[in-house]
Amino acid sequence: DKTDELKLPSREDMDRARAALTDAWRKLMDMIGQMQKEMLGGKDDPRVKAVVKWIGKHYDLSTHPGQGEAGLYYYYLTFAKALDALGQDVVEDDKGAKHDWRKDLAAELARRQQDNGSWVNTNEKWMEGDPNLCTAFALLALSYARPQPVAPQ
Repeated sequence: DKTDELKLPSREDMDRARAALTDAWRKLMDMIGQMQKEMLGGKDDPRVKAVVKWIGKHYDLSTHPGQGEAGLYYYYLTFAKALDALGQDVVEDDKGAKHDWRKDLAAELARRQQDNGSWVNTNEKWMEGDPNLCTAFALLALSYARPQPVAPQ
């Protein structure tokens, strides 16, 4: 079953994906992330609570809520980065169901992975028709979705 297996992209595809994420872009994203951390007051900040509530209300990894397929891989990246930064392993949806978002995201990305190991969006809006960009977003999202180590007791 394709959802149970995640193929690694070829070395050539990985090199292209890395090239899509320039050093300047990564530094800018790090600076923005740091600024956001400084501006927000942590899990108790009303803005953070509103984001977590929105994610629960719209929990769906088969689409980008409100956008369909547009910007889907960037959504996966921001979704994973935000929940990982909060240390939140489970998302409760508006029906009270609890979701292991890390497992759900990995399964959805495995389902969407191309035979050559890359990812690409059929909706080309915001340049997501470029497999290099989508593969970079998918790999970064997966890096945030890694299972977290259990603290020793």
